[in-house]
Amino acid sequence: MGRGSIVIKETKNSYSITTGNLIGNNNVQPLKQHCDRINQLDKEELKQFYKEQLKKPRVPDKSGAGVGLIEVARKSQSLLQYELNPVNDTYSYFSLSVRVKKE
Repeated sequence: MGRGSIVIKETKNSYSITTGNLIGNNNVQPLKQHCDRINQLDKEELKQFYKEQLKKPRVPDKSGAGVGLIEVARKSQSLLQYELNPVNDTYSYFSLSVRVKKE
């Protein structure tokens, strides 16, 4: 693993940012649930969820505090548009797109 892609597209009023990478199939359901939960939260709920995640103990051998997708949703102020497509018995391809409005 360790390989991914990123595409940035500029339109008149926004940027569309799309990323993708392989993930283990054992991570598909937890990632889907995490994205779905984030998409259900409003601005204040996202802020609270972010703070809750920062307070949780960190999992050994895992980088970060689990706040990356929350931060993407907060900063972009848009829903996480994602897809999880099986590649084989071991991996799936996770793609994520967000739109960021120009200021």
